[in-house]
Amino acid sequence: MIPSFDYLKKILITDENVAVIIRKSSWILNSNHQKLALSKATWEAKMEIFRSYGFSENEIISIFRNYPKFMNTSEKKLKSGLYFFINKLDLEPSYLVKYASLLTCSMEKRIIPRWTVLQG
Repeated sequence: MIPSFDYLKKILITDENVAVIIRKSSWILNSNHQKLALSKATWEAKMEIFRSYGFSENEIISIFRNYPKFMNTSEKKLKSGLYFFINKLDLEPSYLVKYASLLTCSMEKRIIPRWTVLQG
């Protein structure tokens, strides 16, 4: 099933945010891809995770506008990535807004091994 415009507007708040996501993500229009299965409660939970690490509302919306597939990232993966990048590497939330795709990489298989080599 393809997510409806109304569904996307409900979780992304404005028509403009929805339009940007559809323009940048033609996969949304292709029924072969999985549905954006994001309830209002899940959306709020993900927003709260970002808020707990110091992200503003605009920064959170920006991440989801620029990386719509990010909506399907698990809360566990978000927490793990945010903890590592913000607490271990001392990165600012604004850096992760610009390079949000870092949060979609496997921490165990990609990020931490590379960081360990750089530390060594």
